[in-house]
Amino acid sequence: MSQPQADYDALAVKLDQLQKDGALAGAIDHWKHLQAKSLPPDWVAGQLKAVADLLNKRGVQLYKTNQIGEALAYFHLALRANGDEASAMNNAASCLKELGRLEDSTALYRQALEKYPHFAAAHSNILMNLQYTAGVTLAVLAEAHREWDRRHAKPLREKSAPYDVSDPERVLRIGLVSPDLGQHPVGIFLVRYLENMDKTQFIISSYADGQRRDALADRIRAAVTHWHDVQGLSDAALAEKIRADNIDILIDLGGHTANNRLGVFARKPAPLQITWLGYPGDTGLSAMDYVIGDPLILPHDVQEFCAARIAHLPDSFVCFDPPADAPPVQDTPATRPGQVTLGCFNNPAKCNPEVIELWSEILKHLPESRLLFKYKGFGESLCQQDFQQRFATHGIDSSRLEFQGASSLPELFAVMQKVDIALDPFPFAGGLMTCLTLWMGVPVISWPGETFASCQALSFFANMGISATVAESRDDYVEIAVALAHHLPRLNALRHELRPAMEVSALCDGPRAAAELQNLLRQIWREHCATSTTI
Repeated sequence: MSQPQADYDALAVKLDQLQKDGALAGAIDHWKHLQAKSLPPDWVAGQLKAVADLLNKRGVQLYKTNQIGEALAYFHLALRANGDEASAMNNAASCLKELGRLEDSTALYRQALEKYPHFAAAHSNILMNLQYTAGVTLAVLAEAHREWDRRHAKPLREKSAPYDVSDPERVLRIGLVSPDLGQHPVGIFLVRYLENMDKTQFIISSYADGQRRDALADRIRAAVTHWHDVQGLSDAALAEKIRADNIDILIDLGGHTANNRLGVFARKPAPLQITWLGYPGDTGLSAMDYVIGDPLILPHDVQEFCAARIAHLPDSFVCFDPPADAPPVQDTPATRPGQVTLGCFNNPAKCNPEVIELWSEILKHLPESRLLFKYKGFGESLCQQDFQQRFATHGIDSSRLEFQGASSLPELFAVMQKVDIALDPFPFAGGLMTCLTLWMGVPVISWPGETFASCQALSFFANMGISATVAESRDDYVEIAVALAHHLPRLNALRHELRPAMEVSALCDGPRAAAELQNLLRQIWREHCATSTTI
């Protein structure tokens, strides 16, 4: 049944007040009881659906302001009102992930997908969770991603429109599709490419599926040829617009992350399609022609595990735009050997049981040390209690653990200055947070594996020419941490080497990065022209 906006607004106020009074769950149960009593069942069902919709929307508002625990409560209430609310089920699973409850999160995503087999977003979220899972292999990732393609993408494939391949050297029309063109890891890793591209050879159109309004979004907008706000367009409508714009190479910057547009790429609106930057590795889409990495993060010998053809940027797969207002690097704060502050600035979902066990071992070797966690989920008491219990099973007292939630960038930098050594999780290593940590001079110990996600820090270190904190094994990881903690002069020297090494490396060299991207795009287009027929 339809519900007038005035009724929705009044109901929203009532629901908020009931929740503040701790009476909302009881009210929902009462309304459900009425459904079997005197009131018309269809009317009550309509009211409960309206309640569930509003609770879900309220949860989304809270989630966007990093109030994860409160958002989860609202999503659970939405499901209490209407157990078939697919969006609330998916959103609750996302909250569980942010709180570090990866298994519970995946189970709820799977429940949503079982109820709604065509729920592509929930299926993408399952794939994202798989990237965090300890012991995950390239083979497992490949098959899981190809299943997504079989279920959600292949049925959408459309016949390619005519396109001209007669001139491999002509000006190329490049399209970028992303909801993250602003203050976001994608925007931070992309902006220096765009600002240094040769606009006489590349016409760049951004299809921005989001309303980011910040200084970085303004820089990106100024650096592209055409900016299109496409929020609200369906996948089919956006694919048609891209086709009408005669885009030669369409680049996906989201993969299976939130609010992705893989449904657009499934329709193949451009002759060449590439995934890059926003997702750790291959999407599994048969409609995607290339996946961009670098020789360390995505070597050619893993091609069998990628549906798209591997293409390399020769140095780094990203170009980091360091924050201009970052404070100077300071000496390591430790004053006594072994009495160090360890730090983790990553999503709680990355801290799987194997990570907790390894970090507990380091804490046991360094009995005067402590471990600080800082990320939006860590500000929630639910997350803190879970982590305290996990470490307690390995004999680590909660007094040695500190938890902080999200904050402004200056506050994040202030906390980083108090950390002596940062610990990288596995198999999903840090990306932007690792770059920020290194920029602040904090050494990061990382253990790369076989997956794209596990090798991010390895790529950063290789470009910086520093390998002292890259572990080759579990034992090596522990030994590096313990050795640095006991050798403060070496730790301090390394701290002051990191920012200068990063600053002069390919990792921050915008003109070099843009030239490499241009060469790659031109090479891909030339190969395409050589093997295609003009239509």
